[in-house]
Amino acid sequence: MRRLFGCELHKYKLGRRLTSFELDALESAYAIEIPAEYRAFLATVGNGGAGPGYGLVPLSPPVVSKPRSNRKMAVTLTDEDGQTTYKAELDDVASIYDPNGLSNTATAKEPFPLKTPYRSITDEMWSVQIPNWDDRLRSEHQRNKSEFKKISFGHGVFRIADYGSGIYAVLVINGNFRGQVWLTDPHMGDYVPASMRTDLHDSTIKTENAYRLHSNSFSFNDWYNHWLDSAFRELDREYANVR
Repeated sequence: MRRLFGCELHKYKLGRRLTSFELDALESAYAIEIPAEYRAFLATVGNGGAGPGYGLVPLSPPVVSKPRSNRKMAVTLTDEDGQTTYKAELDDVASIYDPNGLSNTATAKEPFPLKTPYRSITDEMWSVQIPNWDDRLRSEHQRNKSEFKKISFGHGVFRIADYGSGIYAVLVINGNFRGQVWLTDPHMGDYVPASMRTDLHDSTIKTENAYRLHSNSFSFNDWYNHWLDSAFRELDREYANVR
């Protein structure tokens, strides 16, 4: 039976639970108050491990700012005869869009940067379908992607899950969205409530439909339980196909 994506890293295990003393020390180190649901999870369930994508990111003491990474990733495409048809060295999106500000977790106490969700691909663009965009829509999309790159992704959040390819879930810890789980996706140009991207948990949902299905934002418990429910449904579907 095929295993869930990312399970090879977390192995369906959770990290050690944190004590009240450790949680108090982390709040003091970050100069913030951990949202209640997340704090309760850390104290009673575990710190990091089994979760969406490659798993939950453990909460640890803040680290100092580091220079921007110049890490690269090589892309090579070959044809049926093994001949190279494309070769390039690209910036590693995972290092560029680390929502902790390139490992600078000290930015968590800064104000959350958004007043509304940010999407680079609008409803109009989805309705037209990407291959059919005209010059106006392509130009608007480029402007939106440029603005997306200016967002301070590490501000006012804890990174809580790594979906892979530079896509992360973060928990907002200050401002109007405190306690909500948001998601940043450099490929789509999204910084939105995770409840708008349920396609990342449920492969039967198309991305453009996930935005329309959104109604209420996810708290930490909502988000984690949604992943659990979706994971069980996926395993049920797979089990049914092998019987």
